[in-house]
Amino acid sequence: MLTLEKWFVYFMTQYEVLYRTGRVLVGEAHFQTIKNPPTNRLLDVAWISLARLPLSLSGILYTAPEWIIEIKSPDDSKANIDEKEAEYFAAGVIVVSLVDPRNKTFRSRWPGKEETLSLGDTLTLPDILPGFKLDVASIFAQ
Repeated sequence: MLTLEKWFVYFMTQYEVLYRTGRVLVGEAHFQTIKNPPTNRLLDVAWISLARLPLSLSGILYTAPEWIIEIKSPDDSKANIDEKEAEYFAAGVIVVSLVDPRNKTFRSRWPGKEETLSLGDTLTLPDILPGFKLDVASIFAQ
């Protein structure tokens, strides 16, 4: 059975190969959200465009990816999720998505905007991934 992270990598890598506009980051990538004191977050899945991509992806990512996808775990509190999202936005992330496996929902936030998708909906992010479409049901098809 594929994990949700692997499903995202599968779909996003297809986009990456077809359009060649950025890279999928996965595997608990380290992203420095705050410089002083240095605060690093482990990312579940992220997308970074070639324009933002550093020359080397070894170690800690200091440049904000455009899109971060977090998979909600049972012990995640709303306060913890809100804190992470605030750090991501302050660091320059454009959109943060939260996948809730229990409720089978996909919630995306931009500064000042929020959208929740469920089974039957299609995810698009034309400002970040032009041409990318993902049926929410396919994320949870395990």
